[in-house]
Parts: sequence; structure tokens; C-alpha cells
Amino acid sequence: HHIEPSAKTCSSLIANTLIGQKYPMWAICGAFGDNLDEQAEQLVRSLGLTDSQQEKLKEIGELFNYNGYGSKIEDLHFHPAELYKAIKPYSNPLQFYGSTEIIDQLRKGYVDDMAQAMVQENCSSHSLHRIYMLPAASWARRVVGVFSNRKARERKDAAHAVIVKNDDGSMQVSVRAPLLAKKNADTLCRKFPTGGGRAAAAGINKLPPAMLEEFIDAFHNTY
Repeated sequence: HHIEPSAKTCSSLIANTLIGQKYPMWAICGAFGDNLDEQAEQLVRSLGLTDSQQEKLKEIGELFNYNGYGSKIEDLHFHPAELYKAIKPYSNPLQFYGSTEIIDQLRKGYVDDMAQAMVQENCSSHSLHRIYMLPAASWARRVVGVFSNRKARERKDAAHAVIVKNDDGSMQVSVRAPLLAKKNADTLCRKFPTGGGRAAAAGINKLPPAMLEEFIDAFHNTY
């Protein structure tokens, strides 16, 4: 086990260190996908990559992160195993980027889903920290992670919670601590059944509807 609870790392960066930085550009994709732009950009600079290359790696990371959210496989554009088989031959993600239609399909889905998410209104009574409620729909379940990351970058001093209704009546919750103070997202979510994550980004898979008000109170008490 290699456990690192720091808000400044993610699974891709941990794995990158463990394998002696054998595939650093894939680690960059993973870091961007986990909203760790600063750490990703440090790796970009260490490799001497261009701005254009950085943007492609960032898009790969964000789109793969986007394809990882859903309450069931049918919510996703690509089965994770299918996506893995597609990228396995490529040690360099930039070669993968231009060799397949997968990126184009994910990009279209991302743009369509994000367009629906961005018209949702903040329902928090707090003047700073924001809460968004999304409907029980496949697009909402797909976009919850990337939408949370987008909102966190949009207002770095604020905490964010994005709540999506599951088909069974429970709620999926995605929490982002303020990017200027990456802490307590994990401790907040662990107070509730099926909750967990990291200090900067955490979530609850199935929040019982009866606990929604309790969660909102805890969210505002935490931030």
C-alpha cells in the first residue's frame, strides 16, 4: 500500500514516483484530471514541453476524469476496460491524442453535458461557498466531477458541493475544498455513509435524502 493523504498529490503522481517517472506525461494527464494544475505544470516545465503539448495533456486528463463518473457503466461514454485497451499501446499520450476518435467523442460529450451543468444555479444561502443540485440524469452523473473542478477553479476562495440525485433516491455528493485552503473535504464526507476522499476533493456515493439538511449544515460548519 502507498497511502499519501496530502492535498497536493493524486494516484497518478504517486504511481509516477513509484515507477521512477517512466511515463511522466501520463502522470501529467492524471494530475490535470484531478485538478492539480500546479503539480501538473511543474512536471510540464521539467520536461520542457510546449504550451500546445500541455493543453493536449490537460484535455486528455480532464476528459478521462469526465469518463470516470457515473452510478452505472451505462452512464459512461466508454467502458473503462475499453478505454484502457485503447491507450495501452501508447507510452506517449500525445501519440494517442492524434490517433483515435475517442478524444473527439469524449470532447463532444463533455461540451454538451457541461453546457447543461453551467446553467444550474447556486442554491446555497451562504455568501461565499456554493452548492449545486443536479437532476437524476446520466449527463448530471457524468459531469459531477469535472463541473465541481470547474467551479473550484472559477472561485478559488470558496468551497463547493455538487449534489446529484441517484435513481434509487439517494444522492451522490462531490465536495471541493477551496483551492486556496485545500483541507477538510475528506473529514466532512466521512461523517456520512459511503463518504470518503482526500483533503482537497472528496465525495459521498449514496447520501440518504433524510440526511441532506444535515450534510448542508455540516458543509457550512466546515467552511
